[in-house]
Amino acid sequence: MSTQTPSAATPSESPVEPRWLTSDELEHWERFVAVLELLPAAIDAQLKRDAGLTHFEYYVLHMLAESPDGAMQLKRLAARTNSSLARLSRVVSGLEVRQAVTRRRHDCDARASDALITDAGRQLLVSTAPQHVAYVRSTIVDALTPEQFATLGAISEQLLEQLDPKRERFYRGKGDDRTPLPELSAPARRALEAAGITSLDELAGTARSRIEALHGVGPAALERIDRALKATGLVPLA
Repeated sequence: MSTQTPSAATPSESPVEPRWLTSDELEHWERFVAVLELLPAAIDAQLKRDAGLTHFEYYVLHMLAESPDGAMQLKRLAARTNSSLARLSRVVSGLEVRQAVTRRRHDCDARASDALITDAGRQLLVSTAPQHVAYVRSTIVDALTPEQFATLGAISEQLLEQLDPKRERFYRGKGDDRTPLPELSAPARRALEAAGITSLDELAGTARSRIEALHGVGPAALERIDRALKATGLVPLA
C-alpha cells in the first residue's frame, strides 16, 4: 500500500482525504521498513552459518532452556514465541530430528503435549549463544549509544502496545510471564480482580464453584474462561 498521495483519484475512493505522510515521515518510514526487511534475514543468515539454525529455532530452544524444567506445553510455547501452533509444531519436529527437543504428554492434560529440550539441545544452545550474542551486539547494540538503545526499547514497547494491546501475542519477559485474562465484561473483570485474580494462570485449576460464587461472573464469563484455559493449555477449572 502506497504511503504517498496517488496521482489521480478513482470514483470508488472515499471522499475523506487520507492523512498522507509528509516527506520527512515517509523518509523515516521507508528506513524503518528497510530494517524490518533486512534484519530478520541477516540474523537468520548468521545463525544458519554458525549453527545451522533459524532464528525461530534458536528462540524456541532459548524459551525451553529458560523454563523451570526445560519443558513447556506446546500451546503455551507458541504464545511465548509469538507463533501459531502449526508453525511451532513443524519447527519442533525439525528440532526432534536433530535430537535437540523431544515431546512428552502434558502432566495435567492427556490431550496436550509438551516440548522438552534435551541435553543435546542445551549443548547446541550453549555453543551457539556466544556467536549470536556477539552478532547482535555488533550489529545492533554497539551501533547505538546506550541512550539510543534505551530509546529503541521504549519505542518498541509503545508500538507493541498498538499491535498487541491485550498482551496476548508478545512475550515480554520474566517480569510479564503471565497469561492475560480473556476479554470479559467489566463486572466480571472487576469481580475477579477483587478476588485477587488478574491473570489466566491464577484461574488454572481453581474450583469452579469459587468462581461461580463471585458476583458479576455469569455463564458467559465462565464460558470465555473455559475456552481461554483450553486454548492456552492451562489446567481447566476444577
